[in-house]
Amino acid sequence: MLRTKASSKAFQISGQKMPRVLAIAAEHYASHALLGPRAAKDLLTSDTTLQVPIGHKDLNITQSTDLKNSVFFRHSPSGDVEPCRQSISALLLIQIYNNQSDIVGVLHPEPAYSFSIKLFPNIPFLRINPWPFENNQISYEWIIDSPNEASFPHNKVIITDSELREI
Repeated sequence: MLRTKASSKAFQISGQKMPRVLAIAAEHYASHALLGPRAAKDLLTSDTTLQVPIGHKDLNITQSTDLKNSVFFRHSPSGDVEPCRQSISALLLIQIYNNQSDIVGVLHPEPAYSFSIKLFPNIPFLRINPWPFENNQISYEWIIDSPNEASFPHNKVIITDSELREI
């Protein structure tokens, strides 16, 4: 669902000659499952599965993904992995609660315009490292100390009738 939403917005924001950040937000008590750190990883690489070889002495269990629901990757007709939705420089996944908003980010590895995370220094961003992939292995890392959401408390704002009339 998130990949589909990002896909529908990619063209809409593509006309700007600057970095473009797409924010996806939800105001729901269970939005952590949809927009938290695990969701950021699944959005970047798509769902992963475990591959267990059968009939081999060497039980080398690996994780695998088909990139089917990856927001920034797809398979080319030749089967190679290529970037897509390059009009999106980064994604912000925002969980809105009554007293705070929790945010994580996802960086495009090869956007049309690079986005500097210095603009959001407290938000953890997930990125592919290294890009391009080496040996068909996808590695990712969080850019800040912890892959927990950045929390921003909400402050109550009261606007009086006279202030509203002056707007």
